Amino acid sequence: MGLEGKWKAVIIGGVIMGLAPLVPLLNLACCLIPFAAGVIAVAVYAGSTPPPVLKNNDAIVLGVVSSLVGAAIYAVLVIPIVFLLGNILGGFLGQAIPDVADVPARMQPLIQGLLAHFGSILVLIVILKVLGHLALSLVFGILGGITGVALFRRSKA
Repeated sequence: MGLEGKWKAVIIGGVIMGLAPLVPLLNLACCLIPFAAGVIAVAVYAGSTPPPVLKNNDAIVLGVVSSLVGAAIYAVLVIPIVFLLGNILGGFLGQAIPDVADVPARMQPLIQGLLAHFGSILVLIVILKVLGHLALSLVFGILGGITGVALFRRSKA
């Protein structure tokens, strides 16, 4: 997998894939973002000097590596925030549960244990979400890269 001259394109595509899901309205376009990032990565690579001869292999490499970079950026930003907020929320709810009269006394230790590890449970859920995000990004990043190669391939004069 040759990445010579492709790093700038990979980083730009990865940043688009990693940061766009954090923007509320852009999060609705879950499959369009990796597709667009793949096209943009190919466009950036096609604009480099000297102009490369674009092949479908380039599209696959740019799509895959941009997806990996994007998923890593997304995970690095989201997982610590979810862990911190989950622990804060779990601690708050853990303090509120003993005051609830409807909870049986036998269930209170179980609920308190779950709430004590609430942040860890949320992080596990977010890790599964990141893996799903990576799978979608791989598929649509490759499709976007192939589309980008079709759009930006220079004709042989």
